[in-house]
Amino acid sequence: MMAAVTHVQRVDVAGETYDIAVREEDQTHYTARSLHTQGYGSGKTQEEAIEQLERYVNDNHPHQFDLMPEKDREELLAWVKDKLMPGIRGSSERYSSYHLKHIAEKAVIGYVSNGQMKGALLAAGYEPAKGTDRSHINWDFVLRRGLAEKIEAEMARAR
Repeated sequence: MMAAVTHVQRVDVAGETYDIAVREEDQTHYTARSLHTQGYGSGKTQEEAIEQLERYVNDNHPHQFDLMPEKDREELLAWVKDKLMPGIRGSSERYSSYHLKHIAEKAVIGYVSNGQMKGALLAAGYEPAKGTDRSHINWDFVLRRGLAEKIEAEMARAR
């Protein structure tokens, strides 16, 4: 027997509409997927699966940066502009937004979501690296080689 699939639409934190396919795996388990993102949600009910996917979509959306308290947003943006440098030919490296968020958390305001980090990078003028699929949770950015290690070393010396 073929699993039942229901299609619904939702609106993300930035006001964009996206389609979700909810599949009944069995009578007590559902999965929700969207072409909008590579993530998925699962739950005991359709609504639980959809809610989990919505959290995934919204928490990782770069619009989260715009929703930060102004002081935190300014601090994160200042850190990105001050500490990160665009890669140059022969001396560049791809860094994931997830890796950068962890460095920023230690250096700046505490918890920074992946979506907030992506938004801060965009606000500072960085674009995702060529070939980065924006539907994936983590985006790659091309920055100066060794930058993460340099920032982490500076933080270690400051302790």
